[in-house]
Amino acid sequence: MIKDKLKNAHLYYNLHPKFKEAFEKITHNTLEKDGDKLYFNVDRYITKKESRLEAHRKYIDIQCMIKGEEKIGLSDTEDCATVEEYNRQRDVEFLKSDNVNYMTLKEGEFMIFFPHDAHMPCLSNTKDMAIEKIVAKIAL
Repeated sequence: MIKDKLKNAHLYYNLHPKFKEAFEKITHNTLEKDGDKLYFNVDRYITKKESRLEAHRKYIDIQCMIKGEEKIGLSDTEDCATVEEYNRQRDVEFLKSDNVNYMTLKEGEFMIFFPHDAHMPCLSNTKDMAIEKIVAKIAL
């Protein structure tokens, strides 16, 4: 897991061939899909008190907060037990863990989640809040 400010995204371009393209499209709000290798979701929702740990096997997530802030739970998948088996079509497995740490994702910040990074997004930090977040999905 990596957390940083969007203005520092260039520091991570060399970690994956699609990272530069993904960050540039997020920055310029040109969210065109690149086949199955790179696509974007724009998520708008109200944060909540509870959520579920999830992990992906085929895609890396770059989650960039555009508006608002949320708390995100984090755990290594090795420290987790499966709650809902992996769904290949949706590329998601739901997990539980007794070893969850929390961070806050604020406007202008991003987090990168690799397949071993179980993450629990959508949580209220101090109060329920409307947020807008861009999630880049990058094929491994």
